Amino acid sequence: MEQVVRRALNRFAKPAARSRPVLVIVDMHDDQGSIISSRGSTDSGIQKIAEVISAAKGMHIPVLLITLPEYPRILQELLDAAGPDPRTMIKLYRSCFLDPEFAGIINELTIGTLILGGWKRNKCVLATAEHALQCGFGVMTSEDILFHGSEDNATTLASSERGFYREKTEFYETSGALIAKMEMRYKSL
Repeated sequence: MEQVVRRALNRFAKPAARSRPVLVIVDMHDDQGSIISSRGSTDSGIQKIAEVISAAKGMHIPVLLITLPEYPRILQELLDAAGPDPRTMIKLYRSCFLDPEFAGIINELTIGTLILGGWKRNKCVLATAEHALQCGFGVMTSEDILFHGSEDNATTLASSERGFYREKTEFYETSGALIAKMEMRYKSL
């Protein structure tokens, strides 16, 4: 398995010197019976992701909405925020970095930084963040745009993966702070 991962990660070009970002939102789907089907308090978080997407579009930061084959419908609020003809992708693996299509998109865009959020912060989003860092990409994120699965124990996760995001990524407590940093750093790109 390690050789498969190494081969997949070798598909990525060296991160761009001038750190051009891409906003990557993972597994935010609304299919009937899916893990997001009963949203409840998740609605405010979805709104925050939509605000980050709108801000990114306003700064001409590419937005990539990624989902799974079994849950191909992305939340409408996020599609609306991304505007007409949003860039979407269906991934086949936990980490987006193991998917050849993702490598093609990232290499085409000459990216240096991933602004990352989505569902399963302790699984798919975490695996994507780990591989991004292994490939030399920067990772920015916010507590507001990272979600737990309904079956995950948020208290247990808080002590483990939250430390990863705080220590290894450019981490912001709020989506507003993330957007402010994006504006300061990328508004002129």
